[in-house]
Amino acid sequence: MKLLLRAKIDCDLDTFKNNLMKSSSLNYIFYPLLVFKSIDRDVLPTIWTEDNFKVKMCFLGFIPLGHQYISIDFPIPKNSGEFIIRDNGSGKIASTWDHFIFINK
Repeated sequence: MKLLLRAKIDCDLDTFKNNLMKSSSLNYIFYPLLVFKSIDRDVLPTIWTEDNFKVKMCFLGFIPLGHQYISIDFPIPKNSGEFIIRDNGSGKIASTWDHFIFINK
């Protein structure tokens, strides 16, 4: 299944990119419905890096839903002024999760 969502956000590329790169943005966006907690590390990195992160997901912050792998990489954009972050993760909830975020001017 493919889903495409577009949004026009009134801020500059660097501001949006810097906020997107914060792992804390993941919980900010999904809270209070879902909370993500690191399993294989003390905490998620402050800034996403190309790596695999095992997290547990909790519905409403306390009902366990299982684990998920967040697999971050940064594909090389085709156009200048564009930034791409990809989560090619997997887990119990979503056996395959291939999620791209494209940011451009």
